[in-house]
Amino acid sequence: MAEALRHAATQSSAHLLLSLATRALAASLPPAGAFWRELGRRYFTRLCHTPELAALVSLAPPPDEELAAFAEAAPPMPGAEYLRVETLRTLWQELDALAFAEIRATEGGAPAWLRAQNPLWNLVGRVTFHLAENKRSPEKPFAFLATYTHRISEQAKPQYLPLGRALQEYAGTRNRETLLALLAPVQRAAEKSALVRELVDRRSGRHVRRTGSCATFRFLRRVACWSGFPIGGRPGVPRGRRSASRWVG
Repeated sequence: MAEALRHAATQSSAHLLLSLATRALAASLPPAGAFWRELGRRYFTRLCHTPELAALVSLAPPPDEELAAFAEAAPPMPGAEYLRVETLRTLWQELDALAFAEIRATEGGAPAWLRAQNPLWNLVGRVTFHLAENKRSPEKPFAFLATYTHRISEQAKPQYLPLGRALQEYAGTRNRETLLALLAPVQRAAEKSALVRELVDRRSGRHVRRTGSCATFRFLRRVACWSGFPIGGRPGVPRGRRSASRWVG
């Protein structure tokens, strides 16, 4: 890993940030390395939450106040006294130019490029329907739980939000594009699945649907029709949850 990072650094600052946020995403790094990796992580998180990437040529840097707060959090390291908003903005723009150049050169666009860099990033911005066991009801022994992967943690683990909570958090004007990106694939899947339609139409905010064996089987057979959507299915409750009961209730 150290050799790969050294090689990236000889190419450009953008290549180093790219390597830190992808190949070294789960690596143990000293404080200075973790700081620069966080800048790359923020870029990738923003990239994954941006709809219609194929129609864009760049991502604007974060607001100056966000960059200023990031600079203030820098650990002691050589050159820290020269760290400015302008420096961070330039580094963001250089990483952005590299990322979009590679995306344009990759067959399959952004999803294929993200998978090649680190498959974890291809999960961010996706809606997932988890299949969990519902032990409380013999008649409806399964439950589907709708979640949204909103970021990758510092431990390089996908972080899930209940879909209802994600819809609430991204409902503000500043997050309109993210909300549209979140809703579009769910609506397309709802056109093909009555169960997804019911999950989307529910107003409880929990987006949990208890089902019987037959309905569960029919739903699983429909998963194949989601090919090409930033949406998917997986067994079990999201990692980090102690039991399905916290979600199913």
